[in-house]
Amino acid sequence: MNDVAVPDNFQTRLERKIQESIGELMTPDDVKRLVEAGINKTLFQPREVPNPNYTGYGERLMRRPSLVDELVNTHFSPLMKGAVTEWLQAHPEVFLTAIEKALDDFGQAMVTKSIAAFFAMPINTALESLKQDLRNKGILVN
Repeated sequence: MNDVAVPDNFQTRLERKIQESIGELMTPDDVKRLVEAGINKTLFQPREVPNPNYTGYGERLMRRPSLVDELVNTHFSPLMKGAVTEWLQAHPEVFLTAIEKALDDFGQAMVTKSIAAFFAMPINTALESLKQDLRNKGILVN
């Protein structure tokens, strides 16, 4: 094999030299890109965390939403629910008008669909009967 024994003191000196000079090797733009990528991954990307219910079977990791999504859902959602409730209590007429309109539109659509469904079968039957009569008389081909 090609295993080369590297003395510990050489490896230690190499590690120390890399640590000391890493700042000189990276430009400010490199640092900025590295920080942006780290922030994007840490805050905005879905993450995989250890599954607390893992017993040796199944998934060792579980997917979680991004940290920002989780924080918003945990801390901001209750505030939003409270604010929406307060607004609805302060402006019930706006909400009720919107609900009435939605129900009215829904009701009209349901009536229209019901009438169409009620007449669809007899109309289709009459049309098919008419087509057949015209075919029998040789007026309609196919």
